[in-house]
Amino acid sequence: MNNRMFHSSARHAPRAATLTGSVLAILATAGNAQAMTEWDLPEQPLAKSLREIAAQTDSNIIFDRKLVNDQSAPPLKMKATTEQALKQVLEGTGLTYRHLDDKTVTIQLASTDPSITTSASYGADGRIRLAQAQTGEGAGPRTRIVDGKPLLDIEEIIVTGTNIRGIENSTAPVIVLSREYINSTGFSTTTKLIESLPQNFALANQSGLQANGTGQVSSVSEQGSSINLRGIGEGTTLVLLNGRRLAPGFRSAAADISSLPLTAIERVEILTDGASAIYGSDAVGGVVNFILREDFEGAETRLRAGAADGTDEYRVSQALGNSWDSGNVLLSLEYYKRDELLASDRDYIPANVVAPGLLPEDENYSAVFTGEQQLSGSISAFADVLFSQRDSFNRAGRVSPLFNETPNDVDNPQLNATLGMNFGLGGDWQLEVSGSYGSNELEVVRGGGAVAVSSFDSKFESEAARIKADGTVLGLPGGNLRMAIGADYRSETYEDLTTVAGGIVTNSTDTDQDVSSAFAELYIPLVGSPNAVAGVNALEVSLAGRYDDYSTFGSSFDPQYGLMWEPVGGLRLRARYGTSYKAPNLVENTFGTNSAAAILAQDPLSPFGFSYQLQVVGIDVDALQAQESTSSSFGLEFTPEAIKGLAVNLNYYQIKYRNRITNPPLPTVLLGDPASFGSLFIRNPTVDQVNQFIAIAQRGQLGFIPLSPIDFTFDPNFDPASIEVIVDTRRRNLSLVETNGVDFSTRYDFAVGSSNVALGIDATYVLQIEQQITTTSAPFETDDTFGNAPNLRMRAMASWQRGGWSANTFVNYTDSYTDNRLITTPVSVDAYTTVDARVAYSFPTGSSSGFLSGVTVGASVLNLLDEDPPGTQVLSAPGAPSFDLGFDPANASALGRFISLEFTKTW
Repeated sequence: MNNRMFHSSARHAPRAATLTGSVLAILATAGNAQAMTEWDLPEQPLAKSLREIAAQTDSNIIFDRKLVNDQSAPPLKMKATTEQALKQVLEGTGLTYRHLDDKTVTIQLASTDPSITTSASYGADGRIRLAQAQTGEGAGPRTRIVDGKPLLDIEEIIVTGTNIRGIENSTAPVIVLSREYINSTGFSTTTKLIESLPQNFALANQSGLQANGTGQVSSVSEQGSSINLRGIGEGTTLVLLNGRRLAPGFRSAAADISSLPLTAIERVEILTDGASAIYGSDAVGGVVNFILREDFEGAETRLRAGAADGTDEYRVSQALGNSWDSGNVLLSLEYYKRDELLASDRDYIPANVVAPGLLPEDENYSAVFTGEQQLSGSISAFADVLFSQRDSFNRAGRVSPLFNETPNDVDNPQLNATLGMNFGLGGDWQLEVSGSYGSNELEVVRGGGAVAVSSFDSKFESEAARIKADGTVLGLPGGNLRMAIGADYRSETYEDLTTVAGGIVTNSTDTDQDVSSAFAELYIPLVGSPNAVAGVNALEVSLAGRYDDYSTFGSSFDPQYGLMWEPVGGLRLRARYGTSYKAPNLVENTFGTNSAAAILAQDPLSPFGFSYQLQVVGIDVDALQAQESTSSSFGLEFTPEAIKGLAVNLNYYQIKYRNRITNPPLPTVLLGDPASFGSLFIRNPTVDQVNQFIAIAQRGQLGFIPLSPIDFTFDPNFDPASIEVIVDTRRRNLSLVETNGVDFSTRYDFAVGSSNVALGIDATYVLQIEQQITTTSAPFETDDTFGNAPNLRMRAMASWQRGGWSANTFVNYTDSYTDNRLITTPVSVDAYTTVDARVAYSFPTGSSSGFLSGVTVGASVLNLLDEDPPGTQVLSAPGAPSFDLGFDPANASALGRFISLEFTKTW
């Protein structure tokens, strides 16, 4: 899939049915359209003058690039209304303007027939539609709603949820985070942006801490950030960059987004439903597609500095872009640095804790290049490149007799590049041929000083090729039946090496796999504007199927079916059903992570509360099977015509994930619930059984570590007969995971005098996440417990804009839940509420403003009230060092109040 934002009309074959439009939608912060503005614009290209007029007024200006290319605008140096300014810059161009509503203007030829000359128009549903030539065909594709407003990029791009250009898959629940919204949040990193989504789980991803929740891959060593939609496990969310896979980190388990430069992102599209029939066998919980900025003209400089108690943060970015009649290019550079936040900087951390720094020191460098060029009338080429370098440092926390501070240095370069060509095939059919390369290298050095040095090096590489064609198959009464068909090939390799003091190799992995895929998709508009009847304004069907063949784990065919019914204007009902298949990650084919420890630990059913246990961790490689899932969703979208600016969305989802590979719960949970987990521990084991599991552990890099039950030091005289219980917590196929829940969002945009106001809320309520270890074991629920997804997460917002001023407030809420790690004495964890705020001022654009022209200054505060994370139980044996932080890092942040200032200038 390729997201091409502008200039597509020049590189596609001519169309008889549809004008390919380009749209500029700058949602500005000025007063109403009749307000007088002091204009000071030089003579310049007409497109640039239109952009600057939109940027200083509360209007959306929509135009066809073919109408304005090669046109110049005269100087505009006067005090005038928006209409007067438009008349001035359009004088002598043969163009005029027309209001679609009080906030939207379209540029058109000076003709008396708007059905031919208009770049865009509103459909009955209130959404922008492509204009139509007089051929009798149905209405063009509708655009999606972003932040309660139309996303006005109406060219034939591909949007998340479909492989077909120029359509919106109305059956797919897609959330869009626009650049306007991203700027309003005050976030400085992509990780923080994704964490704010109620549909995403596990804040531990941002901290470098390893939470004991469901399916976590985050770890102390790698210190990265991954995405976990629906809380069914990191690695079950497919992460795309401009529609193509990011090379995964975390030992091939999940994409690492920690060094993705936020300043280079135009928008983020989140498909909160299974989508393996569209994207492949990893899209089980959903898809997150990061769309890079394109078609940017000029330069943009951003400077940002922020601080919280114990840590500082800095970010500098520079974007340079240019566009011309047949192409465009953009280069975006970003530098980011944050200091380490130590456990000792937070007074609610237990004094005996032995933990990594709460936030690692990070230093990131990134460069993004995007470009496209028309080569002939029907052939174009495009390229996307992202390079990032992440240097990270963390330590083990407080010094103790057993666990000293252990320096942890990370060097992590990543590269993702795509090169492709588009060929017009006649009519509106287009062929895309592309190749991609991705790599994620990791070098971790641990130790130094009194601690022996060890290292871990890994590299994941992927080479991919795609061929895809899409276009109209035939005309139906409700619109054009369109189709996409294609094939993918992917070759993946993974290798790692672990060494200890003296360069001794303790573990190495070298594995690879090939994945071949074929896919097809149909968009069938059964009812549209031409044949609408009472009770059926629109009726659309989406069908998709994908065949994946793995060289390691067999093959699968995954279908998907979708239906959208619009009974009346402004109300849509949708339903989807699909299946998914996911092979084990490459790293899961190795025993390298196996290890075991003999340790005195808590035992809820022991008469003494503790028992001497052999705790085994790693991967149960020999028993792994393929993972399969089914997903369904039902939803509605309500944009009432009687209440302009109101958008309400409701979505119910259900996922059944069979043979899912994940980690069992904590040993205390296992031992306290023998009905569910009896197959994962052995009480009063024989010596042979103990030795058998020690042998399993010794296949891994750490092997077996016996700790004395007296003083927790290494015990050279360990006796296998002293083990009271074996606890097997190796990663494995859990027989079944079922989750369902409800997403709700609403937004209302309205005007109060010359101010623009928006109110909104986004919430997810998890009805259940239920697991079974085997098909015969008792099911147990993991939602609303420590280290797992809470039942309710919400994010509410209120924004205000007037002239150059804007203010935004966000309230983040995580509901209370239970710390059930001690079955006999569970405790309630309080609800967690934080408030974020941002205020900014944008100076007018024009030479009269001097250096301040194009400048925006802003101040942001995250966790305005400096709320501490809710306290949880502290689990540790008497006198032993503790790894327990006293709060749940999967559901709360230790950052505290964070204040930042930002300066932005466009040149």
